[in-house]
Amino acid sequence: MNRSAKEQLRFFGFSLLLAILLMTVGSMTSFLYPLHTGVDQNCFLSVAKAMADGAVLYADIFEQKGPLLYALHLPAALLPKLRFFGVYLVQIASWIWFFYGVRRLNGFYLPKHYAYPVAAISGLIIVTAFCYSRGDNAEEYCLPLMMVSLADLLYAARAEDQADGLTAGRILKNGILAGCVLWIKFTMLGFYIGWCVLVGCMLWQRKGFLSALRAAGLVLSGMLIATLPWLIYFASNHALWDWMYVYFYSNIALYPRSITLWQRIVDFFGKDILWNPAMMPLILFGAGYCCRSKMLSPTR
Repeated sequence: MNRSAKEQLRFFGFSLLLAILLMTVGSMTSFLYPLHTGVDQNCFLSVAKAMADGAVLYADIFEQKGPLLYALHLPAALLPKLRFFGVYLVQIASWIWFFYGVRRLNGFYLPKHYAYPVAAISGLIIVTAFCYSRGDNAEEYCLPLMMVSLADLLYAARAEDQADGLTAGRILKNGILAGCVLWIKFTMLGFYIGWCVLVGCMLWQRKGFLSALRAAGLVLSGMLIATLPWLIYFASNHALWDWMYVYFYSNIALYPRSITLWQRIVDFFGKDILWNPAMMPLILFGAGYCCRSKMLSPTR
């Protein structure tokens, strides 16, 4: 086994132990907790159990999150005596993926051995934040997908050879990841809108409008690939209309709007920062530093 493979294995072992520790203590899906007190999380598991028993999502069950989120809860639905244990295992796998994203980003800017403490601190800050709130949130499963896309975007921003920085395969892969986010919680697609704008601008500047247009087609193709299993599932169950009505129309048009956009902005800078005193200041500091610094372009 060469040195690189040993390092990969060592980091995997570290990520596995770290994920187990964080999920065992920080998520109510853990065996340490007698029950999960989150309303949404119990809904996710109940829907997955109904799907496992043959019920058709959205047609037989009215729930408003994306179909992929419920599919991620199927392992727990198939292990009913263990309650949330299957979700706990899925969470651990998701966090390992996230830590590898942290490792890649760390490699852009810091010595490789810093990946261990950076991963540990990142995971600890997220899991102990108020917004994480007991674990098994839809956003949690989007996080590793977005980390991969963020790393690809930062790599491409630095790469002088555009064929290497943004290959067709890499753009297609990110389209698939965007499709997965779409079918977990579509409001999280704001990240990918920004990703597509930046990638499109880079390609237009470096290789022309047609290259940017081709990239847009690849992203949409990737999203279609991620959508195909659900098209097959809902079409075979005669539930395409139910899928569109419940997941999109009911969320957009029927979901109650209790506060205005201005109130949300005020809450972000007031309540959210106070409730997440470790995470939110770091996010704001990092965003500000990124905007001002010329040192953040990753090295090859």
